[in-house]
Amino acid sequence: MEIKTAKPFMMLPPAPHLCQVCAVEHDEEQPHNAQSIYYQYWFTATNKRQLTWSDAMAHCSDEVKAPWLAQFSLCGIDINSPNLTGGIQSKTELERKLKG
Repeated sequence: MEIKTAKPFMMLPPAPHLCQVCAVEHDEEQPHNAQSIYYQYWFTATNKRQLTWSDAMAHCSDEVKAPWLAQFSLCGIDINSPNLTGGIQSKTELERKLKG
């Protein structure tokens, strides 16, 4: 059996109306979407490490970060970990954690 090596690929840039960092529509002062595949590939290629929510929020003010940090805390998500879901595996599990 022949072992094939991975071939490089190229991603198209985000559409003009989307955030040019994460390719998702959001207000500029809000965090980038760390779960965006575009952002994850770009970040890893650029920084040689996996993306975290802390990276996605680095440009945000403390006032913008506060509610995000509160929600991540409720969900048990470590913002400095590349595990972006904190192990949450379903929408039902997420809703249960957010209700407390």
